[in-house]
Parts: sequence; C-alpha cells; structure tokens
Amino acid sequence: MGGDASSSSSSAVRLRSIYVSSCGPPVGDTAEAPNGGAGEASSRSVAKFNGDDVEGAPHEAAAGVALNQFMADSDVKDSLHPADPLMLPESTHSLLFIESICSLPWMFSFAIAMLSFMCLWLAFENNINSGSADNRFNIPANVTTSVRVAQYLSILIALLMEEEIPTGLFLLRQIQQQDFHQKFPSKRGKSKKYWKFVLAAIFRILSGYFFLINVFVILVQATGVIEIFYDVLALQFVQQLDDIAFNLAKIDVLGNRLQKACTSPVFRQEFEKQKVKCKKSDAVLKALYFLNLFGLVAGMVVVSTRQLSGHYQCNSITVNFNDEIWYPARALNVETGQYEDWTLIFSYFNGVYEKNGTHAGRPVYSEMRKFDRTAYEGVIPAEIRYCEDISAWIFAHEHIRKNDDESADELGCNWLMRTEETDEFDLLNYEGYWSIWTGVVGKTEIDIICNECVSNVDCNLNGKCMNGLCQCKQNEEVQYLGTHCETRLSEGCKTIIGERGDEMMSVEYYNGAMNETGPLDTLFQEYARPVYTFIGDEIDGQPMREDDVIWLMFTGRRWFGIQFNMRERNITLDELYGGLIEFHAFWNRAYSTVTTFVSDPSNNPTPVGMDW
Repeated sequence: MGGDASSSSSSAVRLRSIYVSSCGPPVGDTAEAPNGGAGEASSRSVAKFNGDDVEGAPHEAAAGVALNQFMADSDVKDSLHPADPLMLPESTHSLLFIESICSLPWMFSFAIAMLSFMCLWLAFENNINSGSADNRFNIPANVTTSVRVAQYLSILIALLMEEEIPTGLFLLRQIQQQDFHQKFPSKRGKSKKYWKFVLAAIFRILSGYFFLINVFVILVQATGVIEIFYDVLALQFVQQLDDIAFNLAKIDVLGNRLQKACTSPVFRQEFEKQKVKCKKSDAVLKALYFLNLFGLVAGMVVVSTRQLSGHYQCNSITVNFNDEIWYPARALNVETGQYEDWTLIFSYFNGVYEKNGTHAGRPVYSEMRKFDRTAYEGVIPAEIRYCEDISAWIFAHEHIRKNDDESADELGCNWLMRTEETDEFDLLNYEGYWSIWTGVVGKTEIDIICNECVSNVDCNLNGKCMNGLCQCKQNEEVQYLGTHCETRLSEGCKTIIGERGDEMMSVEYYNGAMNETGPLDTLFQEYARPVYTFIGDEIDGQPMREDDVIWLMFTGRRWFGIQFNMRERNITLDELYGGLIEFHAFWNRAYSTVTTFVSDPSNNPTPVGMDW
C-alpha cells in the first residue's frame, strides 16, 4: 500500500478526478511495473472487455491509454470495487487540512472557500429580498406547465451535479483517524490534524446544502424555462470554484508555491476503503441522495399545490375605472327580457371584486355590492377574468353586448375592456394599457389594488390590520370607510349645507343586524362614501311633497342628486332602504329622469366643495 500510486499494484480511486491504476501506471511513468519492466509497462496497456484480457495490438493499446486518460480527467465519482483504495480529492478544500494554517496555500484555499460561500450567500439574499412580508420567497401566483416540468427536472439535475455532500460524507466515513495519521506521520514535530480534515469535510457538506437551498429558491421563483436552466448552471459554476482554482494552481498559473502544494505527493496517497460494520448506518448514508430528492420534491409539491389553488393570488381587489361613457350600450333589461340602449358610465362598476373560482389557472373576480362589499343576490355582477382565446385579461358582463349579434365577439369572450396579450397569472402584475369599447376601440388605464393588508400602514394608519383585512376606526369625532380606511368622514361633515343655506342634508344610520329594535349603528353608504338624505321642508324655494325623497350619493366617480316620490313609485320606506342594499348605479339607471344634479368627476370622500 505504498505512498506512490505508480508503485501500487492495486486500484486507486480519487474522488472528483478518478485515477485507476489496475492496468499499470499512467502513460509516461518510468517506474518499474510490478509485472514487468518499465519499457513494457509504458508501451502497452491491458483492456478488459467482457472478462477477457486483450494485449499487444497497437489499436487496442491506444484504446486502453485513452480509457485511462479519460478516467483520469473525469469529474464524476466512481464507486468501483469496495476493496479498491481511494485518494484525496484534488480540490482546494483538501489544502485546508493538508497545509499549515496561515501558509500561502492554506490562505488561498480559505479565500476560495469564502469566495464560493459569499457568492452563494449574495444569490440567496438577493432572491429573498425580492419578496414581500406576505410572500417572503416572491413565489409567482402560478406558472405554465412547461415551467413546472422544468422545475421538477431541475431538481434531478441539481442533485446529479451536486458533489460536495456525498464527497464530504464519503470522506468522513472512509478515512478514519488512525489511517489518516498513518498516511500523514509527524515530520519535524508537525503533523496534519485530523480535526482539520473533519472540519473541511463538514464545510463541504454545508456548502452542498447551501447550494441546494439556493437552487430551491430559484426554482420556486422562476417564471421561465430558460431562466431556470441558466440560474441552476450559474450556481453550479460557483460551487465548482474550488476545482477550477486547484487546476489553475496545478498548471502553475497562480505561482510556483501553489503549484508545489497542488502537486504534492499527498494527493497520491492511497487509503483503503473501510468496511462499515453497521449496515443501518451504511444504508442511511447511501439513501442520502433519495432523502435530498424527497425533501426538494416535497417542497416543490407544496408550492405547486398552493399555486394551483390560488394561494399566492389576491382574494379581493378594488377596481377604479375612469369616467369613459358608452352610448348606446346594448344591455339586457331583466324586466322585459329584451336588449335595450342604455348609457354605460364605466365608473359605475368601480368597487370591490372578490375572487370567485379560477379559470385557466387564474382567478375570476366577481363584482361585489356597493353597499357592504358582499355578494349580490338579485344583480348579475360584472367579472374580471382571463380569456384564453385572446390571451388577455378582460372586464365583461354577460348581460352587456357590443351589438345585437351575439356571436360577433365570441372569440374575444365579449370583452368590454381587455389588456394587451399577456400570459401573466397575477392581474396585479400586469403593467400596460387596457383597450376599452365605447362603440369604437380606445385606450384607458385602470387602477387595481389588493384589499389584503400586512400591517397597519396598509390601512393608512386609520385602522388595524387583522387577519389580512383592515378594521377601520370609528368614534364620535371621525369615521373611516373603504377597504384601506382611505375615506375620512369627520363629525362636521355628517351634515352639509348648500350654498344658499336653505338646503341641508345629513347622513343616516341603520341597524347592522337588520333588527327593528336594535341600535342604529351602521352608516348608509355606497361605493365607500356616505349617502346623504335631504332634511327640510323646501328645496329651491319649492315645498317638499309628502313622500318625496332626495338623496345625494356617490356612483363610482361622480356624486348624483336623486329625487323621487315613494307614493308614485308605489314603494314603502322599508323597501326603499332595502333597495339600497342591492343598489348598482348602472342597473338601477342612476343617470335617468330622477337625477336632478351631477358633480364633476372626483374621488373626494364627501361632496363638500364640488362643482355641479
């Protein structure tokens, strides 16, 4: 079991760079071969094929030499026969325990180890910092099937490329302390420390797991196939810096001192493989690849399942359209069952939209009541969803058409607004203009925000973030409305007076539990703005009739003054206020003969100071 591989008659296995000596010394070695002279050893090679030894022929000798050379340069681990000896890996990691601390080779190997670690750490920190408080790893809402397949394939690729973990564990298991000190005896009072060897092996293992963690983070954040493969290969390059640096030093690129350290006879010392007595321990170590595979696949399955279930998508959004008008819009009159010409002001459809199922791996958002942000019962809501036929997000309503030809826009999912062509799974991530139909195709912008909060700042510090939703403050002096408590209603603005001083309007409250005997504790509101009711006997110098009602209410972008008589409409007061619950400015035809005045477009919390 000599120290020089060229004088050994048994096979030698080197991790990373495998060296096999069972067929004699490498080409060019002039040492005496055990089965003949040096000339014979250098002029022929033995190729084993199907158990038969073939010797002598020139082309066969060349094939044997090529095979030995290939295996000498290979970067793949080889198990060979259990009895074959092994040698230390040709890596700067080995210099950490071979060389003395603070020597040039040791400092060089330490610098390479820190360089590799820092690169992995910077990659990890950059990916983690790209996330948010509610999505720490910045996992996309969903991905295409091709990306998902590439994610799982890349797990297998990463495990096949990752060598540090099995190398470190293999060294710890096979090179025992007694054998280590036997191969590296004390010289001039100095001996190589086994604990340094153990630490170097542990560093290998930790480095390997840090690599796998980086790979996992990259995979769960990926949205493109090429992006996945580029990033995984980049991480693998970083992990192989120790091999690259060692090879450069070995060929005297980095100086004579480092070349001498990297070509030291230490790397030709052979260690006998240990026979593991505990079969269970051996089985656990051999199963490590499968344990790592199971961990990565399990983590990816969790992420994929959450993506498919919409876990990373916003469940509630607030949509604010501009004030574009379309006339005549073909809308279904549910009372007559016929399509009629109506005036459609797109801001009528402003408000909260809740996730109501999924389509094409993307959420379908349905319009909620303007009164209390719950689902409509008697009104068919508008929807924002993805249309696969045109690869775009659309705003649509099943009872509103572009024209009477129902099949004219079948391919476009009967859109009223649509994005440009996109494969974006998260509506909030779309950046660009929307096309809008107002009799012709135009361009517009839509303001869309997620109603979920992470901290009180998301509630504009006017409420508390509880279970992902804002609970707005309410007290005697001020009350806050809206999904983010953005609308402020102060005590002084609960009653407003017209410019002439004889027109007074006030907000009203009702019992939130809909109990006639309960307290009036809930504000009447529409579109997150208070509803004002006229209080007085005269308006514009004319006496109010009995059962006359005048409301001032917000309709998405403008304040409308609405006046009507309950007796003429044959409705009771309870029915009147009950109608507010299902109120929709478009389907209730707010802009009609009952509309007496309209404000300029505004997002003001109250009508104070508005031009009419």
